[in-house]
Amino acid sequence: DRKKYTVSTLWDIAYRYNRMKYNEAYSIDLGQPCSIVMTQLRTYPAIKKYWENFAYYVCGGKQPLVYIKDYKYNEYIGDGLNGADLAKKEWAIVNVWEFVEDEKGKMVWVKKGNFISMWMADVYKKKYTYIDFLPKGTELREDKTARIRIKDANIKNSYEGLEVDHLFNNEDLVEELELMKTKYEKENGDKWFGIRRILSLIWFLSGSDKASYDFIIEFIALTIEYPAVQAKVFIVFKSIPGVGKNILWDGIGRSIIGTDHYVSSASENVFFDKHTTEMCNKILGMMNEISYSMMCKHMNHTKSLITEPEISVNPKNEKIRTFRNNINIVGACNSDTPLPVESGDRRISVIECSPTGQHIPGFFKDTIDDMDSDINKMMFRQYLQEVINVNPQKNFQFERPKGELHKRIANQGIPLAIKFFKDLLWRFTNNSCNSSNKDNIEDLIEPLDTLEGGRIFKQFQKFTERSKEGGGIENKK
Repeated sequence: DRKKYTVSTLWDIAYRYNRMKYNEAYSIDLGQPCSIVMTQLRTYPAIKKYWENFAYYVCGGKQPLVYIKDYKYNEYIGDGLNGADLAKKEWAIVNVWEFVEDEKGKMVWVKKGNFISMWMADVYKKKYTYIDFLPKGTELREDKTARIRIKDANIKNSYEGLEVDHLFNNEDLVEELELMKTKYEKENGDKWFGIRRILSLIWFLSGSDKASYDFIIEFIALTIEYPAVQAKVFIVFKSIPGVGKNILWDGIGRSIIGTDHYVSSASENVFFDKHTTEMCNKILGMMNEISYSMMCKHMNHTKSLITEPEISVNPKNEKIRTFRNNINIVGACNSDTPLPVESGDRRISVIECSPTGQHIPGFFKDTIDDMDSDINKMMFRQYLQEVINVNPQKNFQFERPKGELHKRIANQGIPLAIKFFKDLLWRFTNNSCNSSNKDNIEDLIEPLDTLEGGRIFKQFQKFTERSKEGGGIENKK
């Protein structure tokens, strides 16, 4: 049973989830299309475009005119509007004008009629039966429903592209980009010279490791080229403060992807609170300042975020809802042990960053300027397409980098008792390979056979003390 909402309520819902884009609405509290703005637009095409930005579900005749769905949750929340409802509102006084030539050859504005009446009679107005968030790459997802909907003309796709994609609609910028690439090729032998600092920052954050660099740049390419495809790996960057972690990911998230589809926060509530809706319709997330204690609490939730095709949320005072999950997530930490990593877990990759950028004068400021440049945003986008050309079906879990830091943290997750017996076995094997005398080997193994005299407990105590000091099996090659 669908609840009936007033037209004001429905417009308010539409506005609340589009307020960044449709800031023409004159009041956040009222949350309705502004009749003054509509009047100023004057022509029917302009008013219609503005009006339909709020009205996603439109039918003609005596059928419900507008279905508004809270497309953060992918669920109908109301219907029941008709022409009489619209005729009673202030929008009914908005008239459409046309700039035409009069009898004397002079261009004048002529009133053509009432907008609402013309719009209701318009056979070309938008008609949808459902709304969904279906970015590029949806056709590659495992969930069949998404693959079907991407081809359905009755589905309103609320995904309108990345921030950088809109720049390519500007012919002047496209021409300037090609000129700059030609110039760089001639002067420096590299047409991608303009983004060299951005690529250098990625290299530093990879710890100057080729395998880690390749993985990160392909992770970025997958997120931008195929926003609907999840890498299913949580990359954690560990470093001392001030090496540029946020510069890179905020630059990619805000400047290239766009704030509508990027979330960054140091608050665990943004990502893990049971009432949060911040993950809805997001492509990239950045967890700042993660800690071991925080991740111990939320490790299972994090794994769900990066792997599950759909995730349920429970907004306050509302029923639980489900939305399609497209997000890839990275994390940043300055502590020695950012999070627990189970041995063999394929969904985590911990990378230790290099502080090299701190030693290059002006490097971070220049990199920020590069990422704010429209030309460099477009160049980086083309670089990912032409040079990286990531395979969207690549198994990122299998190819995740496992450096020394990752191995050390994973080893810390092994229970101490297991480490002790691994150490005992190593010592036995080592003594055997060194042709130690039989008595020494028997002394080593005897506690395992007899468990008498407390000898095994004493050896375990020694191992525990050695582990606290950084010794034990983890220091053996």
